[in-house]
Formats: sequence, structure tokens, C-alpha cells
Amino acid sequence: MERAARAVNTVLGPVPASELGVTLMHEHLIIGFPGVALDPRWIPDRAAMVAVCLEQVSAAKRAGVRTIVDATSIDMGRDPHLLAEVAARAGVQIVCSTGLYSADYGLPVHFRLMSGDDLAALFVSEIEQGIGKTGIRAGVIKVATSGPQMHDAERHALVAAAEAQKRTGVPIISHTNGGGGDEQARLLIENGVNPRKVVIGHVDHKDSSARYLLRILRQGVCLGFDRVGLEGFMPDWLRAALVAGLFRQGFGARLILSTDATAWWVGPPPEVARDAPPPYRYLLEDFAPRLSSLGLTQGEVSQMLEANPAALFAG
Repeated sequence: MERAARAVNTVLGPVPASELGVTLMHEHLIIGFPGVALDPRWIPDRAAMVAVCLEQVSAAKRAGVRTIVDATSIDMGRDPHLLAEVAARAGVQIVCSTGLYSADYGLPVHFRLMSGDDLAALFVSEIEQGIGKTGIRAGVIKVATSGPQMHDAERHALVAAAEAQKRTGVPIISHTNGGGGDEQARLLIENGVNPRKVVIGHVDHKDSSARYLLRILRQGVCLGFDRVGLEGFMPDWLRAALVAGLFRQGFGARLILSTDATAWWVGPPPEVARDAPPPYRYLLEDFAPRLSSLGLTQGEVSQMLEANPAALFAG
């Protein structure tokens, strides 16, 4: 049986869900694809990395952001100490993730060979005890698939994530790539996850159809329009029109907005990220006014940025 999380684990300690404020549910401070640590050409300057992250997160705070969920999984260069340093210095709440990335870009062999019980125990430990010896506890579980067809290794990781979610009560956030979100939702729910605790991410993709979005919504989960500003996936005019349209159809309580931004890439960024807008604050400064121009009220926009994320953690 699912246990509701009593408070939200941030990298500086637990806070009530009611104190999250404006929340970006799918962001990254740093990312490094598996293998980059073995390439000496990309050894990062940690002081510079912290400075850039601090600058961008501080700018987001000035724009009105209170909480950032860092969706960087175990295998994508996650750095809990860096997140804690930036959170403390910027005065922004940051939530760290446990979980694994997709088979096409992550999910190293070490984790593929682990049993489902071991994987679930790892995720639970990072949520309840802390990540390694850092004492920093994860507050969400990240899952990912590579496309419309789910790899066996991805299915293995999702089932383990479902078990960990039921034990801890924390939300699950997902990465998708041009489809497969409906299959993610089905698998998680079949394995006992409350759909109200799930955000199927990156549905704002050029290959997403209205029929696909409705298939996911019918399962009771939330949709993550969480690549705002990344127009290589979907132009913002269409992204905004879909969000406004779904809100008017009665799905407003299950829409999540974020930007999937990265302040520092360890290694060369993918092409789609090279023309990205300023991290984090773009959503409030540019995309929210676009939604208002389509008829959504400030209260409706705030629902997607504040009430909906808080419900995910508190429900």
C-alpha cells in the first residue's frame, strides 16, 4: 500500500508541500552523459560550474521561482552536494531525484544487472536514508524510456520505481521521447502506483498527437509540458495552445509546466539544447504571458505552477 510522503525532501531538509510555492517540476542544474567522466577533456571546473548554476538559479528566484525539482538521475551526473550548495546560497528549494535514465542514453550495465528488489531498495534508501554518505535525501523518482517501444531494461527499472514509490509515497516524474508515455502510465499503475503521484514528462514533443495526450490523461496521471522554450521539440505557440485547450476541457488540475533546462553541460550539449532560452526563468517571463494571451487567468496559470506540484507531493 502506498504511504503518503509527510513532507517534501529538499536537499537542505524536509519542507511542507504547502511551502513549495512556484515549482518547476522537471529541470537540471548539471548533466553529464554516462562516459563523460572518463574523457579528460571534459573535467569540469567545479567553482565555475557552481557559479553558473548559482547565477541562473538566483535569476529564477528573482523571477518568482521558489522550488526547482532537479530531474537528473543517478546515471546522468547527479551531484547532490552541488545542489545543496546552490540551494543554500541562492535561497531556492531544490529537490533531488533518484532513479535511472533511458536505455538509449543511460542505464549502465551495473544497474541493468541488479535485481528488481535491489533496485527498489536503492531508490528507497536514497529517499529515506540519503544518497551515499551525503545525508541528502531524494524527493522524487525519475523514470525514463527511449521511445514508443519500451526496452526490457527500462521496464525493469520502472517496476522497481513503482515498488519504491509505494514504499515512500514520493512522486514519479518521467522522461519520454516521442511516445511511450501511455505505456509508462499503464505499467506504473498496474504495479500499484497511485496515478495522482505520476507526471508523464515531455509530452510536448513534435510527434505527440491529441489522441496520445488523451490516452495518457484517461489513466488519471498528470501531463508534463516540461520542455517550454525548447522549440526543437515543439514550438511554444503550439505548446501554449495545447495547454490552454486541455485546461478548458477540464484537465487543468493535471497539467505540469517546466522547461527541462540545464545550467551546465558536462560535455557538449545536444543540438536541441544549444539555442535554449535562459534557464528556469523563461517560463515565468515569456511563456506564462503567452498563456494569458490565450485566455488563461493568472489563477489558472498559478494552479499549474503552484497548486498542481504541491498536490503531487501532498496527495
